[in-house]
Amino acid sequence: MVGDTVYDIEMGQRAAADTCAVTWGNNSGDEFRSFNPTFVVDSFTEIVSLLNLV
Repeated sequence: MVGDTVYDIEMGQRAAADTCAVTWGNNSGDEFRSFNPTFVVDSFTEIVSLLNLV
């Protein structure tokens, strides 16, 4: 689950999915880290790297 709110991360966690918080949306990296997402990324390029698309 990729999301820009802590609610997205909570939803993914409740579905037992890996979660990826993007910091360019509604919440900051610090806010996300308290929710323990699987990944926290600061750019779209980082998401692509996580998916091994390049």
